[in-house]
Amino acid sequence: LIKGMTLEYGKDGKCRRYRQSVLDRLDSNKRGNSRDKDLGVIWIDDAVGALIDALEGKGELENTIFLFQMDHGMGDKSTLKEGGTRIAQFIHYPAEFGTGGKTFDGLVSTIDIAPTLMDYAGIREGSRGYYRMDGNSWKNAISDSREEKKWNTKRCLLFEHDKDRAIRCGCEKYSEINFSTRYVNLCNRNKKYINYPRLDPENKDLKSTFRRRALMMKRVFGCFKRRTKPSLAKNFYTKNCEILYETL
Repeated sequence: LIKGMTLEYGKDGKCRRYRQSVLDRLDSNKRGNSRDKDLGVIWIDDAVGALIDALEGKGELENTIFLFQMDHGMGDKSTLKEGGTRIAQFIHYPAEFGTGGKTFDGLVSTIDIAPTLMDYAGIREGSRGYYRMDGNSWKNAISDSREEKKWNTKRCLLFEHDKDRAIRCGCEKYSEINFSTRYVNLCNRNKKYINYPRLDPENKDLKSTFRRRALMMKRVFGCFKRRTKPSLAKNFYTKNCEILYETL
């Protein structure tokens, strides 16, 4: 029995009665996809609440790293556009961050989760038995403005889907989709990320306009592509490709 979900409905028919309560809380005026989305929201809200209640009950909530990520929307799902590669990520860890709220503008990825959590646990690169990973720990970067800027302007991330590849380094993005390449800039003149999808900078290929930058990004892209191609690579470690971008 789970407090906040099935506990309130007793031992007999607990799952069925709880699931019925989810349906009962739906807006009766909604239909189709909108209705299905609300079902998911209610269920996730209950599950997160139940987890928080359990941690509070054991006195561990303040000392627990709670990492929550959203899924992609359906519009650009299974593509390498920003709508298919960017998701929301929230961290709750009062013992480290307090409760006032803060943001981090550096580029982070799901590959950073493991090294970051291990870092908080005192397990770092160089520790005995440490497995080398492409991801980076953002533990120290979130409280260092210089490191945050570096993560925002110099970090490179690789995205893959089937045979398509894309890299994003700071504001720049280089992709190869269906064997067609494109170079775009995701920021405005003030180096601020362009609000997506209200304005879509990915529709304009800038290779011919900024040839030098496009060629530089092509070099970095080639590094990632070679490192991740099974028939060519001896290993798939890609941090050297990030270092290449930092030197451009």
